[in-house]
Amino acid sequence: MKYVVKTQYMENYGWQDGKEAWKMKFGTDYLVHDVDSHTNAMAFVAEKLCLNQPGFSIEWPAEVTLYDLYDDSDDFRSLEHVSPESTGVFSIKKIF
Repeated sequence: MKYVVKTQYMENYGWQDGKEAWKMKFGTDYLVHDVDSHTNAMAFVAEKLCLNQPGFSIEWPAEVTLYDLYDDSDDFRSLEHVSPESTGVFSIKKIF
């Protein structure tokens, strides 16, 4: 099965001063191949692909959708194709 996993990224603009000033920034949309459940898709993205620098930035899987149900007319970004069966990211494609 294939799942679309959307991530959310935040940065702490106060980290140099030892303060908390978190701001939502961007995220990445992944099309995860070769997994058998939405939780496995989310775990793969969280463990292997999310960018985390404690105190400065945090990224996490925010949403997962079965690819067959993905609405291409929705506001979408490029989907990065990834797979735990391969070396990770193997192409970047837009879905139209």
